[in-house]
Amino acid sequence: MSTAVDWECDLCRCAFSFSFLTGNPCTEYDGYRSYVVAALPQLEWLDGKEIEISERILANQELDRNRARIVKLEEDYAKKRVGGWAAEKARASGKKPGFDGRWYTDTDAHLPSETESEKGRADDDNERWDEPTAYTPESRLETHRYLAEKRKENEEPRLSRLCMVYRRFVDKASATSKSRAPPKRVLRLQTEDGRRLNVNEGKFEFSLTEIDGGNAFALDVAVPRFLDTSLMDCDIEPTFVKCVIKGKVLQLTLPDEVSPDRSSAKRSQTTGHLVLTMPKVNRIVKPSVPKAPVRAKRDEVPPTPPSLPSKVAPGPPNDNEKDSSLSSPFIDDPDVPPLI
Repeated sequence: MSTAVDWECDLCRCAFSFSFLTGNPCTEYDGYRSYVVAALPQLEWLDGKEIEISERILANQELDRNRARIVKLEEDYAKKRVGGWAAEKARASGKKPGFDGRWYTDTDAHLPSETESEKGRADDDNERWDEPTAYTPESRLETHRYLAEKRKENEEPRLSRLCMVYRRFVDKASATSKSRAPPKRVLRLQTEDGRRLNVNEGKFEFSLTEIDGGNAFALDVAVPRFLDTSLMDCDIEPTFVKCVIKGKVLQLTLPDEVSPDRSSAKRSQTTGHLVLTMPKVNRIVKPSVPKAPVRAKRDEVPPTPPSLPSKVAPGPPNDNEKDSSLSSPFIDDPDVPPLI
């Protein structure tokens, strides 16, 4: 509210019955309680004290005189606040009374030590808090600003110490983790004397078999079907084979010496596996085995060769002989009984 009249007109419309003005600068005005009691007829309690009927009657009788006094005190307080704002602006801009903006150099001047400067700051703080100040918005704002500056001054070295301790802790933890971490395993492909080792770094499934009657080796490596062939590298040596698949090494020693020039590497069209064919240097020549004769089965009866007819004296031909001459030769066996 700008003036007491405006304040009185606005608060008359309110319906509150309790009011606490403790800490408000208007409590320092002479006759402020009487003026508030008369200006707010609905008020029952003021600053924790009940308003009696006799007090309200006296306040109403002195309302005009108190209003004029309150208005004059408000004008004086407004002028005081203008001066407070000017001092506050000058303090915020960093200007100090008695400083003309020029610097003087004295080589014989004694520079205060760190202990002396800290002691001087402590004395300034004590003087500041012991000096009475008006309870105005300007003084409260200036006090809060001063507390913020002091808090910042105290927190900066504390934060720097915390950062230093945290940095040391992180360095120590990283050094401890590095020392406790197991050393990385070094992949060995051969012994000190040059003997090749069997290595399966990528845990690939494979099969090594003999084909072509034992004259060649076939290595089938189960690689993913859609793996690009550019990610595979094969090296076939006479005594071992080495495959690098996506940076993982598969090395196998061979029981027999192979010919790298006649070897081949292909991808299966159905499974996508890597198939290596490695012919041996020393081919195995096996003698040809003749085929065994086919034996007759036990149930089969070998055919009887035909026998020549015995010489019989010629006689007159009869009908039976004509029939027998037309049919196949017949041998009479006396052991066979007659048909009739």
